[in-house]
This record gives sequence, structure tokens and C-alpha cells, in this order.
Amino acid sequence: LSAVTLSLGRAESISDTAIAAGEQVSKLLISMKETAGAAQGGDLSDTQRQAPADRFAGQLEMLERFVRSASFDDANILDGSKPNGVSFIADSEATQSLTLKGRNFLPGGATITVGPIYDLSTIDSARGASAALDESIKNVGHQLTEMAGHGGSRLWSSPPAGGADRVGSLVDGLRRICPLAIKGGRSGLV
Repeated sequence: LSAVTLSLGRAESISDTAIAAGEQVSKLLISMKETAGAAQGGDLSDTQRQAPADRFAGQLEMLERFVRSASFDDANILDGSKPNGVSFIADSEATQSLTLKGRNFLPGGATITVGPIYDLSTIDSARGASAALDESIKNVGHQLTEMAGHGGSRLWSSPPAGGADRVGSLVDGLRRICPLAIKGGRSGLV
């Protein structure tokens, strides 16, 4: 049972790290939206437009560095490196496993659609970046809602205790609130 407790504790820590990182990504995207808005002014000279363009490029680099460093115990479920997720044993017989879904929050992908092609050097590029940021903010919000379940940022409130029956109850509870895959003796969830 201690292996199950350690495994599920690791799952909780990885999930909490990913959710906290996702919340920070969301804040950074909002800041980037403000920067893109500043670059949309039609009365800006090329020199004046360069300041928000440089700031935006720095924010984009910061976003990528942040996503790449959002790991716990060498597991990062936000950088696309774990497309099949990360699995954990969920019962003392090791016949069931839980899998945290892998995601890709890197710029220029399906979730964060804004990427290096938006340099803010023109009004049109700034407008395009702003639209991509709107989509990215919405996408990250959906991902965070899915990751957090129904209002909690944790997978569960305490480590499993009480043997295999308690773990089975925990797995059933997790199935309802988290984007986890249940494998083994139970039907799959994606």
C-alpha cells in the first residue's frame, strides 16, 4: 500500500504543478494580449512599435521557458513530451493504473496558438497576435477547467489510507473529477 500511496502522491504533485503552471501561463497570455494591444496603434512610428514588439518577443520566450520548466520529479505534462500522459499504480496489486493526460502548452501549438510568426512589427501582425491570444486564453481556460475537475486544484484532499477498498473508492472519485485514464480492471476514461 505504501507504493500506491507514493504513486498517487506523485500523481497529485505532478497535477498540482501542472495546474499552477497553467494558471501562470494564463496570466502571461493576458499580459501578452495587453502588449499586442499596445502595438495596434495606427499612430505609432516604426521605432515606437519596436518597444512592444521586443517586449512581446521576450514574453513569448518566457512563456516557452516556463512551460518547459513546469515539471515535478522530471515529469512535465504541459510541454508535449508526454503525449501518452504519465501513469501511476492505483491499487496494491498493481492491476490498475491512473494516467494524467499529457498536454502541449508550447507556443504555436493547438492550445497556445500564438507563436513566433506574430512579431507585432505591423498593425496587422499585432491584430493577428491579439486574435491568436484570445483563442489561446480560451483554450488554456478549457484545459485548466478539465485539469482541475469541478472546482478543485488537487486530485484528492488526502493520501489514500485504508487499504485496497479505499484506493478503489479513490479511483472512483478521481474518475468523476479528473481527466485521468483508468486502466486495468475498470473501463477506460480519456
